[in-house]
Amino acid sequence: MIELFGVKLDQPATVATNIALFIICTYCAISVMRSPAGRYDFVKKYSLFLLFTGIAALLGGIFSHGFKYYFGLSYSFPGWLIALGGAYYASIAAFRHALANELWQDIKPTTIKITEQILMLLLIVFMVLTYFYMNFLVVTIYTAVCISVIGLYLEMKIFRKTQNRGSKNYMWGIGIGVLVLFVYIFKLGISPEFNHNDVAHIIMMISMVVLMKGFKGMSAAKLT
Repeated sequence: MIELFGVKLDQPATVATNIALFIICTYCAISVMRSPAGRYDFVKKYSLFLLFTGIAALLGGIFSHGFKYYFGLSYSFPGWLIALGGAYYASIAAFRHALANELWQDIKPTTIKITEQILMLLLIVFMVLTYFYMNFLVVTIYTAVCISVIGLYLEMKIFRKTQNRGSKNYMWGIGIGVLVLFVYIFKLGISPEFNHNDVAHIIMMISMVVLMKGFKGMSAAKLT
């Protein structure tokens, strides 16, 4: 903890890496939206995943780390909700990317609607669980389900069908992101001043840049 002008700032390195993650995510989101692939609905949803992740990181740096001396745990809840929303957009984006590449033949509109309603219901359930338990682990589990189970599964199937480099980069980005779990589990920090949270944020920045390249390289059999 350091003190600036009478204000206590806890975990300054973590605050700095959170802010850096916010900047990287925001840049990546804007870059994806402005790219030629940004005309696709599913790519727009992926850009929202990047943006929401960045905003959640910024709020986490402020309320969960830097100024937690002044704020209670409840102040972390809005940022957690935004993180959940970002993960939800990633799951919807992957599903719509699969539809745009005609991954399933003769899929009925009713089936599409029900699937998206299930994804929305899953989001609501995890929002309630997050509020009930007030634990970031709930957010982590939901994010893993959305981007590392649903998203990775669908993008792998799309890659097998189309050999699209965007889907391939998505897989690389998620693979890099998985390293964050090992960092958290084994507390792999460099020093007490630059702990496992900071190392995880650095890895996440790299993952987001790779994902950005993936989203910008995605294509579809039909415009959706």
